[in-house]
Amino acid sequence: MFPLLISLLLIYYDMSVQKIRGSSGIENKEIAMLLSEIGVDIGQGYYFSIPIRSTSVVDFIEKYSYK
Repeated sequence: MFPLLISLLLIYYDMSVQKIRGSSGIENKEIAMLLSEIGVDIGQGYYFSIPIRSTSVVDFIEKYSYK
């Protein structure tokens, strides 16, 4: 669906020596799944959470982490 984006990411990852591949600006499930399928390991964006204050991070993690 986003052939140029996928091509650029694959070229970047092929050239990269990093083992962790991340993305920001993930705004919906479709993009999250697409990035996961091409090997993106970590991501952030409105799909996962609105921006939160640093003082709220611990509460957020405790509330939403898998147990």
